[in-house]
Amino acid sequence: MPFKIATFNVENLFSRPKLLNFDKSAEATPLLNKVARLSELIDKETYLADDRRRILELATELKPYVEVSEVRKKLFGRRKVGSGRF
Repeated sequence: MPFKIATFNVENLFSRPKLLNFDKSAEATPLLNKVARLSELIDKETYLADDRRRILELATELKPYVEVSEVRKKLFGRRKVGSGRF
């Protein structure tokens, strides 16, 4: 009884992260360290003012390489004058 075997390259379903496109790991390592730090900061239960400032700095620096998804659009929300909220 003949049968067919088929394969599919699933790598084509996903886009490759731009951070992994560097020719030398020495170029990517500082950026990967920043991604790790950003992840640590975002994982905190509560943010201090310095944490919020650093999150914004890192997200801005890494914007060409990573996308930060906001579930409730509050992480990078703009502060309203007099509201005291970021």
